[in-house]
Amino acid sequence: MRGLALIAAVVLACPALADPPMQRAQCRAALAAGAALLGLDEGDVQAAKQARHAVTPDGWCRLFGDDPQLSAPPFAKLDWRAEGVERLIEETRPPEALELRITDWRMRPGAAAPRAAPVDVVLSLRHVADTRQLIVESLRISSDTGDALFATAVLERVDFSSRAMAQVSMGSVALGRLTARIRLNGWVETRVLPAIDITGDPRDIRRMVRDGAARLPASLLDSRARANLDAFVAALPAPRGTLELGLRSDKRVMVSGLAGLLIYGKAMSGNDPAALFDGVRAEVIWTPDSDLSE
Repeated sequence: MRGLALIAAVVLACPALADPPMQRAQCRAALAAGAALLGLDEGDVQAAKQARHAVTPDGWCRLFGDDPQLSAPPFAKLDWRAEGVERLIEETRPPEALELRITDWRMRPGAAAPRAAPVDVVLSLRHVADTRQLIVESLRISSDTGDALFATAVLERVDFSSRAMAQVSMGSVALGRLTARIRLNGWVETRVLPAIDITGDPRDIRRMVRDGAARLPASLLDSRARANLDAFVAALPAPRGTLELGLRSDKRVMVSGLAGLLIYGKAMSGNDPAALFDGVRAEVIWTPDSDLSE
């Protein structure tokens, strides 16, 4: 787990371009500062300092999956670079932007599920101080089996003006906009369902998802979106095709509330989960593809 904690430190603490190449001393110092910013223990901070850091020919910091300091993280290589990284090192405050690329991310499904194919990940984040927005400029995840995801998003109420504000604002982050296009050729049954510990008869899986969708407010989805959602659910647990999702809200959706809903099946505040989606509009398009492998 220590390796995953260190990677989280990089991703969360360094929110995408760095014009000059990264220096190895920057790589080491920034990872340790990120671990400290997230409040990880001293062992994690020291592991960050002692990890094997390298700089790629194109100027990215690189971590290696076989590094014993990272406790066998599930990737072959992780490259990253940040804009304004000295702000993190000197002030323990997230810099302006981060780019991340992961080669051979080997997510481990449940023992009873088929082994999920490794994926490659490319992520670009940028913080806009004036509007307190964290922009997910691009997230791409793909595997050699044909699965692929592309997403962009805008997170609101993110304040990196100081270390204290950065830590405090993490509890009030809201989702303002999300768009995603997902090509599915095995991900759901080998990666998604095992990750949330869902197994059993396909009819039970479909029934559970439909029950959850029924609790969503009627205003969230129009008739076309609901029909597409129903068609997608009917294809579970092994959908083959393309799922497009869009979400927009002027009132913003609290990320902490969404996390509670996904993890515990209820809003963390104890309120009706439907209240999270007040004023939110979602689009769903499901396009099955019979040519994809079964």
